[in-house]
Amino acid sequence: MIAPFAFLILAACFMLAGHFAVQPAAWPRRAPRLAIALWQALSGATVVSLLLACVSVTLPGMSAAATLSEALHACATELQHQYSSPGGALVSTTGMSVLAFLSFRLIQALWINHRTTRRSRREHLATLRLIAHRDESGILFVEHHATAVYCVSDPRLRGAGAVVVTTGAREALTNKQLHLVLRHEWAHLRSRHDRLVLRSHSLAEALPWLPFFRIAHDQIAELVELHADDAVATRDRPDLAGALYRLAGGSPLNEPAGSLSATGPAALARVGRLVRPPAPLRRSGAALVAAAIVATAVAPVTLAVLPAGNGISHHCCDPFGQAVSFIGDA
Repeated sequence: MIAPFAFLILAACFMLAGHFAVQPAAWPRRAPRLAIALWQALSGATVVSLLLACVSVTLPGMSAAATLSEALHACATELQHQYSSPGGALVSTTGMSVLAFLSFRLIQALWINHRTTRRSRREHLATLRLIAHRDESGILFVEHHATAVYCVSDPRLRGAGAVVVTTGAREALTNKQLHLVLRHEWAHLRSRHDRLVLRSHSLAEALPWLPFFRIAHDQIAELVELHADDAVATRDRPDLAGALYRLAGGSPLNEPAGSLSATGPAALARVGRLVRPPAPLRRSGAALVAAAIVATAVAPVTLAVLPAGNGISHHCCDPFGQAVSFIGDA
């Protein structure tokens, strides 16, 4: 029963690293794209570790490195072995119940958020086709006093969507400022930032009792804005800062679910970064972060196939009743 604790400790390490090491660090503002990838890796590895912990409780003798046919046979044999005693039956039932509960919560949150966001975008785009005026560059202008500029991805067009500008925003911005804000929004669409934010939001809703996922969502929502800001040339960023300041002071507008607005999370906080852009992360620092991303992503799988983790071969299939390591045999 070492494997479940190992996976739980690994998940806790990922969450603590995000909360105490990545969140307060200054380097993510210098390399938002790498920071987004690291938060995704930490979130995904945490979920995988929690699920593997449940599998390890349900099938403590199951080999993660076994072939499919061996795995199916071992699964049935190990369950029979576990349920042969009251204690084993209780442990396996608990592990199976928690696994089913976590899986259901994750699938439910992802599906509901995806369906709700897709419907909201579809209805909003249909409304825009009726009331908006599209110029030669494809921008949708809406008659409204609110100062709003936002983008709505179109699920039917990969990497594309609509950028909406209200007349209030058009009057508040200069031509150059509007051009820079539009560049920011097109960067959102090209990078599919809406999907990143949606996934992190779904995890936060599925596992609300783990504050780590809420922190990860907040960080990703802010970092995608910084990443989109970086699409603007350094010399033009003070002008973009002025545009954000003007847009943030205007009246709000009800935007569809899943849209990304130029006045998104911490818009005013981004102004300081735009006025005084931080130095890019050095190559050595970027290499360390990339290595951390890879190590985080492969850690749960590596632990699963190691003899100390869940990779202990199923003793129920060994004629001598000995636990033989799959890796050791190889």
